[in-house]
Amino acid sequence: RPELESTRATAALTTVGGLGGSVYLIVRYRAQDIAEKQHKTAESDHNEQLMSKALELLASDNPIKQISGARQLVLLANEYDGPAYQQRIVDALCTFLKPSIRDDLESGFIIEEIFLEAMRDHLRSDDEDLPSSWSECFFDFRGVHFNSCVDLSGCRFRNITDWRGAHFTEDAFFSNTNFGAIPLFSEVEFSGEARFDGCTFTSRAGADFSYSS
Repeated sequence: RPELESTRATAALTTVGGLGGSVYLIVRYRAQDIAEKQHKTAESDHNEQLMSKALELLASDNPIKQISGARQLVLLANEYDGPAYQQRIVDALCTFLKPSIRDDLESGFIIEEIFLEAMRDHLRSDDEDLPSSWSECFFDFRGVHFNSCVDLSGCRFRNITDWRGAHFTEDAFFSNTNFGAIPLFSEVEFSGEARFDGCTFTSRAGADFSYSS
């Protein structure tokens, strides 16, 4: 009987010890999970602060601050991933190029060049799988007057690009560019040379160049 009681006690302690170990692992896992979520939240908040600051600079009346804001947005696009995050940056820069926004701004030409260079970097077909790729973004260039040469040769657009009513003052190069959705080039004015050789249009509808000259 003493041996039986001893065996039972040993079994009970073993069970308790096993349960204790399981509880410890569960608590530790949950603590780690909470810590990771808190870290992601803090990182997200930090990113939002950086984004807000860059947008604030871009919306400033000071040309130097506007240029600084544009450069900071491009840097943020290089450092952080996520289609929604990239789209916000693209939307901000597209909006800045609108005639109603950039008219008579000294910084307009410089920011246009910054944006076009960033587009070439983020839309290259061989880099489309990178987290910072802009290939899934929607580009709204309606009514934009481009004052510099637009060279987007070899880029890949998976989403719609809207160029309706745009004016290309200098040359516009889209050689070997891939358009995954319908590119809208209606009522576009090409003052310089326009190249679309080697372009591919994934959509069956092709492209819309109606009323363009």
